[in-house]
Amino acid sequence: PHLMGATFSDKYNSFLSSLYRRDLELIAVQLGANTVRMTSPDFFLPDTGTWKPFLDECKRKNLDVIPTFSVYHYLAEGLAASEMEALIQEKFGNF
Repeated sequence: PHLMGATFSDKYNSFLSSLYRRDLELIAVQLGANTVRMTSPDFFLPDTGTWKPFLDECKRKNLDVIPTFSVYHYLAEGLAASEMEALIQEKFGNF
């Protein structure tokens, strides 16, 4: 579900960024946490935008980030391990 007229194919839009800024504040200040774990991206959504604003906000809040990802998409393609490794490195780069 999403707001009428809002486009969420870009997960980095200003509405969503206001939510993660709010949540990171709660996580860092109210909970006193020092690390957040990201869930796997949804391979069925278009991959547009950048993670940089989110990661910059984590850095401002002194939060370490543990990235995760799923190999489901690559397994569904029937790729060999070496092919998966190359595609994962291509997609995620120096995340």
